[in-house]
Amino acid sequence: MIIPAHAAFVAETATLLAASEALAADPTPATLAAAQQAWQAAYVAWQPLPLSRTEAIRRTQLMSAINKYPTNPRFIEGHIASDAPLTAQQVNSFGATSRGLPALAYLLFTPSSADALAALRADARRGQYVVAAAADLHLTAVALHAFWAAEGQNYRATFIASDGAGSQLRSGVSELVNAQINALEVLVQQRLGKPLGRQAGGTPQPDQVEMAGTGVALAAQRATIHAVQELLAGGLGAYLTAHASPNPALAERLQAQLERTQAALAAIPEPLEQALSTQPDAVATAYAESRTLLMLYKVELANVLGVTVTFGDTDGD
Repeated sequence: MIIPAHAAFVAETATLLAASEALAADPTPATLAAAQQAWQAAYVAWQPLPLSRTEAIRRTQLMSAINKYPTNPRFIEGHIASDAPLTAQQVNSFGATSRGLPALAYLLFTPSSADALAALRADARRGQYVVAAAADLHLTAVALHAFWAAEGQNYRATFIASDGAGSQLRSGVSELVNAQINALEVLVQQRLGKPLGRQAGGTPQPDQVEMAGTGVALAAQRATIHAVQELLAGGLGAYLTAHASPNPALAERLQAQLERTQAALAAIPEPLEQALSTQPDAVATAYAESRTLLMLYKVELANVLGVTVTFGDTDGD
């Protein structure tokens, strides 16, 4: 399941690159809309990948190059204003906050579609940056897929061989569970909690919505939950049941809670920025359901499998 998810992301970034080239060649409302839609599809396709981010993956820094946020508009504008060539190789040398999906979101959506289009028409280097960033993103996606693939660096074999007990921090089970817990923690604390104002005295913070202005936040969050469901149904649930004599119904409870969380997210209308004021109860329900899900994974699942929950960074990469 992991490698096909990476392959799907490679395919979506290829589509995004083609749409970016068409946009740069002829900036029109139609080519911008196509590039935006391709970006949205790539961002949704990205969501399953952090669920398998092990320490070996983290050390490659490839994931940070793909989705390190928040992006840095000052750096991006400086690169556009400079005389340096804007190529994939050049973007590859930039810091993570000037690359990847967030940088492309800034160039394609900010501060509005009309403004983004006007800026692209006014300065050809802006379109060059879009193409270079999309090409760099695609090459990074290819490299990440190759890291896993048998015909590449074959981390797949290393991951499978790391089949020690869950209590061993670098066992495959431990790393997979920890990656899912970290992704759910980001969903609860950052992707839903921050916009709801859970860290601001309860005052909603629409500007804290992930990839604000792109209209993709809820679709991406549903994609994360769907990927967790797929991993549970694809093998983790059976593995859990085989080792869950003290808690035999845990796999079923996890699946039920995943379904409740998915339903709660589906009940929120896009865009999330608007729903924070028009449907606050629906957003709060999704937050509560996802928090319950996180606790099931973080406490009960980890306890049953003897997995030590490690500290995970939540800076967006």
